[in-house]
Amino acid sequence: MLVLFATFGLCWWAHAHMAITEIALGHLSSKKINKLYELINRDGLPFQSVVDSSAWQDDLKDTYKFHAIGDWHFSDNPIYMNKTIPAIIPNPSYNVTSFLYDALDTLNDPTTTSL
Repeated sequence: MLVLFATFGLCWWAHAHMAITEIALGHLSSKKINKLYELINRDGLPFQSVVDSSAWQDDLKDTYKFHAIGDWHFSDNPIYMNKTIPAIIPNPSYNVTSFLYDALDTLNDPTTTSL
């Protein structure tokens, strides 16, 4: 039985990202959703929907072998919500936020060339 559930966990692919994104969108006002789409579509690049593009990191990692973002996916450390037990929060030196800042700097750098 454990093997069945363990293998089930490996088959989520983008579906979990899409489900979480759909739930998150349900908590946003239509004004905020419109602003989100405005920000995403500002450069005129091909785009389908927020839900369809919610697993973009995995797409980059798997399709283009861009493994620099491979450790963003999850942290295998439990976080305890009980007030008597302190939360275990990993302190990575390079995480998704620092990567996005670096990516933005690269995109705004006039010496950056296209792929």
